[in-house]
Amino acid sequence: MLLALTVWEWQDDLGYWRPYSGQVSAYIERCLSPRGQRGGGPGSTSICLGQSDPSLSPYLIDIPSLKQFRQDTGEPLPHAVPFKTFTFNRDHF
Repeated sequence: MLLALTVWEWQDDLGYWRPYSGQVSAYIERCLSPRGQRGGGPGSTSICLGQSDPSLSPYLIDIPSLKQFRQDTGEPLPHAVPFKTFTFNRDHF
């Protein structure tokens, strides 16, 4: 049986890509699923990361552009929020 794991990342000020925690990545995936609850409520076009991790409360992900914004300053971060999907065979574990 093949399983998939999606890891969402953010880019720091030095240009390095850093993974979000598993909890935050799973929250983003739930929000983007067809039945998901968006951070701003049903029909929202953004995901509030603080709903998954309080230390990320200033940050939103704009769903159409998949860019991260800092809501307390209103500054868009010039970084897209990419993701990587890894697949593995469950039978090997």
